[in-house]
Amino acid sequence: MGFGSAGITFFDPMARALIKAGASDQEKEQVLGDLIGHLQGEDWDTELDSLQQFLDDPAIVRAFAKHGITWDDGEPDQPSDSDSDVLALISEIASSLADATDAGEYHAAGLIGDLANGRKTIAEAREELTHITFRHI
Repeated sequence: MGFGSAGITFFDPMARALIKAGASDQEKEQVLGDLIGHLQGEDWDTELDSLQQFLDDPAIVRAFAKHGITWDDGEPDQPSDSDSDVLALISEIASSLADATDAGEYHAAGLIGDLANGRKTIAEAREELTHITFRHI
């Protein structure tokens, strides 16, 4: 069974007291982080309720984040690169390099393309890479 009253009984009053006392961000993050860890050990299950009240305080948000509690505001996340998109771009770059380089670079570009497209394993690519000679300018 969770410790639902931990926020209103312990965390929220402590956070407000630290803010009112003018505690530094470092002090708030340390003290509240320790408190969050302790309350989680006691099965605190309403962390998000408390976090929501202090979203405007970056130190408190960081203290929660260090303990695995983050706020999802319903806004779409910033665009991120999926692994498949990254591999597709690597493959495209390798294809472009394959026509414009010397033998070692040509071989490496092909190896990159093979890795990106799943035609080689990492072990196979590492082994093959040991046999490639690169021209250094």
